[in-house]
This record gives sequence, C-alpha cells and structure tokens, in this order.
Amino acid sequence: MGSLVRHVTIDCADPHGLAQFWAQALDGTLGDPEGNELCVERSQAERIATGNA
Repeated sequence: MGSLVRHVTIDCADPHGLAQFWAQALDGTLGDPEGNELCVERSQAERIATGNA
C-alpha cells in the first residue's frame, strides 16, 4: 500500500532559497509567502495527471 505526503515542514537558515530549490526540482512554483513560511505548489501538469486540476 502506498502513502501520500501532503505537507513537509523544514527548519532552515534560508527558507526562500530552499523553497526556490524545491520548486525548481519539482517543476512547481512558489506560493504567496507568509513571513518565513513558503509553499511550493505543484505544477499544472502534475495537478492534471492526478486529477486535481
């Protein structure tokens, strides 16, 4: 049986740099920042492929 990871929290010295890295690595985009909290959003292609467009 597989599992689905929806959220991951990482404490780091450069949250914006780390979020940019993961956005590029996952072909995603950065969501609107809230202070030091950033969100990497899935690409449109991934949302379509998983039925969550």
